[in-house]
Amino acid sequence: MKKAELLKTDHWIQSKWLDNQVRNITHSSKDSFLNPDVAERAYKTLNKAIFIDDSDLEHYMSVHLSEKGRQRLITTLRVGKKRVNSKNLQV
Repeated sequence: MKKAELLKTDHWIQSKWLDNQVRNITHSSKDSFLNPDVAERAYKTLNKAIFIDDSDLEHYMSVHLSEKGRQRLITTLRVGKKRVNSKNLQV
């Protein structure tokens, strides 16, 4: 699956990933955003809605994520897809 297609799927995973990145914005995830301060304010505005629309989330990701952040998100989505499609052995 291409990167552009992958970013239009699994919005609940993207939302959870974004929550974790913003929560750790002062520590390790600062380089995931182009401008961390602006991204944090925009995230707070985005979360004021009861339900975040998929198109709003896609727009946020396209505007505020740096190239490194976008690559991290794509890696997370690919790992998530592989885990869903794999069989787990429970002992």
